[in-house]
Amino acid sequence: MFKATLTSKGQVTIPMALRQRLDLNAGDRLTFELQGGGFRAQVQKQHLTDELLGMLSSKVRYPGRKQERQIAARALGKKYR
Repeated sequence: MFKATLTSKGQVTIPMALRQRLDLNAGDRLTFELQGGGFRAQVQKQHLTDELLGMLSSKVRYPGRKQERQIAARALGKKYR
């Protein structure tokens, strides 16, 4: 069992042992659901963009940063002419 104290601002520090066990990091979010006379907390992990790289497949090859910027500039140029 883990214990924590509620501050006057309504904040709670999650004990380190629990943070480590759940692999909680700064930026992770918790959602709370009322359940009977208490509540249940659920973790929503914060994903770094590096971790998401390659999750979506594409048949179109990445043209490179320079060409991507040129394509975007042309598209914006047409929009604002």
